[in-house]
Amino acid sequence: IMLEYNHFTILNCLGNDISISTGDYLVYLFKGSKQFDISSIDIPVVFIGIQIFIAMMVGYYAVDDIHGYGRQVFIRCKKKSHWWYSKCVWILATVIVSYSLIYLTVFGFSLYSGAEMTLDVNDAIIMYFDRLSLAYLEDLELLLHMFVTPMLYSVTISIVQVMLSLVIGPLLSFISVMIYTILSVLIAKPIFLCNYSMILRNQQVLGADIICLAGVISMLLVCVVSIAIGKVVVDKKDISL
Repeated sequence: IMLEYNHFTILNCLGNDISISTGDYLVYLFKGSKQFDISSIDIPVVFIGIQIFIAMMVGYYAVDDIHGYGRQVFIRCKKKSHWWYSKCVWILATVIVSYSLIYLTVFGFSLYSGAEMTLDVNDAIIMYFDRLSLAYLEDLELLLHMFVTPMLYSVTISIVQVMLSLVIGPLLSFISVMIYTILSVLIAKPIFLCNYSMILRNQQVLGADIICLAGVISMLLVCVVSIAIGKVVVDKKDISL
C-alpha cells in the first residue's frame, strides 16, 4: 500500500513521464529523514514502521520461550549459553527472512507498476521531495544503505532488546529500544546507530558525521558486546522454580 501511495505521489507531482526504478522504491523505504528541524518536522513513518514491526516480532519470543517449551530445552542444554546462542541465531534468521520479504515485495511491485528493474536512482525524485541530492553518494554506500545497514541495525537492536528482556522484561526492553530508535530520528549523531541506516543521514548527503562503513563496524561491535553480556546473564539465570 505504501509503495503504491509513493508511486502515485511521484506521478502526480512529477508527471507520468518521470522514470521510476526499483532503486527509487528502496530509497523510499530506507531513506529515513533529514536532520530534525522543528520548523519542518519529517517523521520517516515507513522506516520506523519496519523497525517497530521487527522489534515486536522478536521482543517477547525469547523470554516467553524460556517459560514455555523453551524452558525444557534450556534445562536440558549442557550449557545455558547454547540456549542464548540459539536465540541469537533465531533473531538473525528472523530479520533476514523479514527483509527478504520486503525486497521480494519491492521487486514484485516494480514488475506490477512497470518500473525499471534496476537499482539506479532518479535524483530528481529525492530533490523534489527532500531537497537533497544523492549525486555525491558513492554507489557502494548506496548499496550498503539499501541492503546492509537497515538489516544490520534490525539485527543489532533486536539482540540488544532480547538481552535487555532477560534483565528488565520484554515490555521495558521494547520501550527502551523504541525510544532509542526514535531519538535517532531527532538527533543526527553517531551514538544513535539508526542514523547509519538512513540514506538521507549519510555524510555525503546531509553533511553530518554519519559515515556508512563506521556504522557497519559500530553495529557489529554492539552485536558482539550484547551477545557476550547476554551469555553472562543467561549463565547466571535460575529457572529451576
